[in-house]
Amino acid sequence: MGFYFSFLLFYTAWLLIPAIPGVALTIYNLTAIDVDTYWNIWYAIFVSIWSTLMFEYWKRTQKTICHIWDLDSFISVEKEREGFRHDNGVDIITGKL
Repeated sequence: MGFYFSFLLFYTAWLLIPAIPGVALTIYNLTAIDVDTYWNIWYAIFVSIWSTLMFEYWKRTQKTICHIWDLDSFISVEKEREGFRHDNGVDIITGKL
């Protein structure tokens, strides 16, 4: 749960980077006669590079958070639910077992 909120905070902060030129480009496109400008192509390239950098930096941040929270050697163990009962019947949608 903590990683979810950490990522949400991280992603929200990083979204400001493409948002500012994105708003400027939108205003420009609304006022321009020709909507198909080269600025749109450059913005798409910028967002592609931004998303790659954001994801790579998130991986580094995630490792840092794991170290700070002392989760370096954490092993997730899933337990079977004792009250779970499955049905071995035929699926009514697919018709498969």
